Amino acid sequence: MDTYGFTKIMGGISVTRIRLVYIEWAKKHGLSYNVLAVLYTAYNNDGCTQKSICQEWGLLKQTVNNTCMSLKKSGIITQTKGAKDKRETNIHLTEKGLAFAEPIISGLLEIETRVIDRLGDNAQTLVDLYVDYAEKYEEEFAKSTSPKK
Repeated sequence: MDTYGFTKIMGGISVTRIRLVYIEWAKKHGLSYNVLAVLYTAYNNDGCTQKSICQEWGLLKQTVNNTCMSLKKSGIITQTKGAKDKRETNIHLTEKGLAFAEPIISGLLEIETRVIDRLGDNAQTLVDLYVDYAEKYEEEFAKSTSPKK
């Protein structure tokens, strides 16, 4: 396989196809992808930070901030300052938020569990290979001092 084909499959097709599934799940529940990302992360990691949501979902900081402000106004989340770093904002689902998010996120987690179960032993291998691929990509990118012409 050539470089373009490999990168297209790894970075474009596989990630994009999975992201589209999450976008459809969000739409099915009357949400945007960004709201789903915040709810999913807060549901699975109480006290998560906006930074962690950005990193996990590939979203811009301002996008996550705007989404959180909207969810806060709706009473879905609360925000607290980080204990160690006051610049960090920790996100917590309210009781209303938990009741709202639970059926949406638990349904998504069930699907994810079935996919992982179907992969069997290959699930961990896939994760290991993808992490290795990303690390090597980052290393090579860091070595590059200027784009090739």
